[in-house]
Amino acid sequence: MIKEGSDGRRTFVFKNTGNEPLMISSCRGSCGCTVPICPTDVILPGKTSKVDVMFDTKRLGQFQKTVTVVSNAINFPTLLLRIRGFVESINSTPLQLTTPLLNVRQQR
Repeated sequence: MIKEGSDGRRTFVFKNTGNEPLMISSCRGSCGCTVPICPTDVILPGKTSKVDVMFDTKRLGQFQKTVTVVSNAINFPTLLLRIRGFVESINSTPLQLTTPLLNVRQQR
């Protein structure tokens, strides 16, 4: 759960476990409210890098978005990153009980 208007940035960290340099050729979000920021430099074998994804937290309710990453990786040239959650209104308050709960049995 994330609050409305809060920082919607999420980071996916990855490592090049191959023997060749990894190059990401494209990175795109499933809609305009999901904006990925992908590395433009070559990721050498054994090195780590990251994909930052900015999500619009002004849209309330449940969400599920994807980011498609295309690279020169042999095993997974196209990879889907999934983000899902719930944006909660900043005006919402937790449910509070004002009267105690009673255990009531139905009479026959």
